[in-house]
Amino acid sequence: MKLNKIFWALMVVALPLSFTACSSSDDDGVNNDTTPYTYQTPKNKAAQGKYVFPINNNTYEGYASVSLDANKTIAMKFPKKQSLVKAFTRTEGQEEFDYLFGDYVKAGNVYTIYVGGAKWGTVTITSSNGKYYIKIEPVKTEDADMQVSDVEADKAKTVEQSDDTDKLCRTWRPIGIRILVLEKGKAYDTSKFKAVNECSFEAVKKAAADENCTIDEEFGDGYLMTAVSFNNAGDMTIKFNEEKNSYVANWSWKNKDAGANPRYINTTWSKKQSNNTEDNQFIPNEASILYQTGNFKGECWVQFRKDIESNDKKTYDVTLIVRLRDMAE
Repeated sequence: MKLNKIFWALMVVALPLSFTACSSSDDDGVNNDTTPYTYQTPKNKAAQGKYVFPINNNTYEGYASVSLDANKTIAMKFPKKQSLVKAFTRTEGQEEFDYLFGDYVKAGNVYTIYVGGAKWGTVTITSSNGKYYIKIEPVKTEDADMQVSDVEADKAKTVEQSDDTDKLCRTWRPIGIRILVLEKGKAYDTSKFKAVNECSFEAVKKAAADENCTIDEEFGDGYLMTAVSFNNAGDMTIKFNEEKNSYVANWSWKNKDAGANPRYINTTWSKKQSNNTEDNQFIPNEASILYQTGNFKGECWVQFRKDIESNDKKTYDVTLIVRLRDMAE
């Protein structure tokens, strides 16, 4: 059974922490505390949002966007001219885009952008008479075509405004993963969740091989997850240690059960260019959001699940859980 890059990329995390299986020491000495965890309000809650604006120069033509979460994550998207192709370009429909992922530090209406720890430039967002304006000023001349000067921008509509949205919309720190692969029709047995006990690509490959799954060798160690963020404009950004491998997906609430735990979201993914027809075999189109109590209090678990047909024509129920903590902690 061969799963696509998005799925396996979600499995690999960067932080040197032990991952826990259901039978591990995390579950020894059960903590029965069921009181909800209180998440702090992100410091840049009011700044989050997505801005869409026109761009036209030697490299880009069409509508670009700047997306900010409530903590520090920024994702920028630039539409390539059809005649140009650049490394790490993403394809969506017939359009091609360049992406930039980083962290921001806010001072008034100026956002200083850092990519890989180095200053990339600044984004300035101003408003006047109900209109928004974007200025982008890169530091390096090689990024000059991403520069824009006070162009008018549309602010994207927000998802349902609620306590649930406020709790989800922030930058999260990945701390662990769990994977369960069961043949379809068999009892759902959570005790069979596989856990990776070391943060390495090879360990993930071994765990997958135990369940007759395969991973593309081309992944390499550039797919080590460093952050997952949501904002109220419906963007979910998954960042990796090599920024070029990061992804942006769109999310929305699937059900209207405000306050439910778990609550479900719809997900729509940007797809990488690939000649591999199997590359998009597993693109999860929904996920559940579950806030933990007891031994895992303070954690948010995002669970992806889908049926996959293996090479031997058997159908497997594949479940992946990504364990997250508030990055501000």
